[in-house]
Amino acid sequence: TRECLTNMDGNIKSNEQMNYYSLIQKVNDSGGTAFAYSPEEFSISQELIPMIERKNELPFVLTLTKVEEVKDGLKMSDNLAGLEPWLDYLPNNLVWSFMSDKFRRIIEMNLTGREGISWIKAIVRGRNDEREYNILRFEKKLDVLDLQRTVFAKGTDHIVMPRFSPLKVNSFTLFHMPGLFWQITSDLYVNDTLRKAILRDKITGVEFEKISLE
Repeated sequence: TRECLTNMDGNIKSNEQMNYYSLIQKVNDSGGTAFAYSPEEFSISQELIPMIERKNELPFVLTLTKVEEVKDGLKMSDNLAGLEPWLDYLPNNLVWSFMSDKFRRIIEMNLTGREGISWIKAIVRGRNDEREYNILRFEKKLDVLDLQRTVFAKGTDHIVMPRFSPLKVNSFTLFHMPGLFWQITSDLYVNDTLRKAILRDKITGVEFEKISLE
């Protein structure tokens, strides 16, 4: 028979480990990618987090901008011709998780209920159009690390190399890196069930990279 584990809440789970993946915002290698850009006075994401702690909508509008990697660095333009501008997982200068309503619904349908997330509305304008996006926010810091194996900067709690606990992450379909600014981050990880749902519904702007729990 297959061995099982009993959680603290009494739920029985198989010891067969689920695969987990880093959720990555896809950026084109050539031709540029449409990014949402905040106004210059709101461009430092870590300063914005406490400002919007109890709010459910950003106090500014973002603008779609073409960002292309060139020999001298990054080239920016408001010419979005030839691009797919309204990606479900929209890259942005704040490096946050901007998700379409479609993407949000898929996530909400697959949560275990233990993740503790809420959403912040963001307005993005571009191509004579305006769209609403959803920024994922965690209301609690998730306990997912194997503290014995995670590498920290000496004398600090700054994570140099995370090691996730298979038993702990089993409680979540989606979790964050529990470092600085964990409340709003693009350092997200999903289990295989959620990954398959994202692929099945053809969510755009997303890539996955399998992580090791060994």
